[in-house]
Amino acid sequence: CPAECDTTLQEHDRWFWGVNSTLRSLEELIQVYHETVGRNCLLMLDLTPDRTGLIPPAYAR
Repeated sequence: CPAECDTTLQEHDRWFWGVNSTLRSLEELIQVYHETVGRNCLLMLDLTPDRTGLIPPAYAR
């Protein structure tokens, strides 16, 4: 069973949705992907809905 590596979509390892949270850049997320999945780990990426229960459009991009 491969190891699990968890991280956040938001900067500063902030878990859960936040009003003024900034997102990691695509370049940083690609690096995280290669450092985890590329080393045979499962990547668990925190992707949380906002207060309305929907995924914010900025998160979907």
